Amino acid sequence: MRAEAQQVEHANAFLLAARQLLGEQNVVEAYGPMPAPMPRRAGYQRTQLLLSALQRPPLHSVLAQLVPQLYALPEARKVRWSLDVDPTDLY
Repeated sequence: MRAEAQQVEHANAFLLAARQLLGEQNVVEAYGPMPAPMPRRAGYQRTQLLLSALQRPPLHSVLAQLVPQLYALPEARKVRWSLDVDPTDLY
């Protein structure tokens, strides 16, 4: 999951809120937020939250529940965010 904003604090706040929404479950591990490999692009600061699971179906189930909650976050209005399952690169 990537978030970008003109102020890195907004992107980090969104990803921290997303991580909290995941809660204490044993299916998906979250790493971050951390700077993206290309931390600045076109005047925006980029950060990412890496999500990992041993099996795809449980990951998809967790993400299906998470995405509507992400849209409802107040922090979501301050950032551009995207979710990429099985990214080929992290840019």
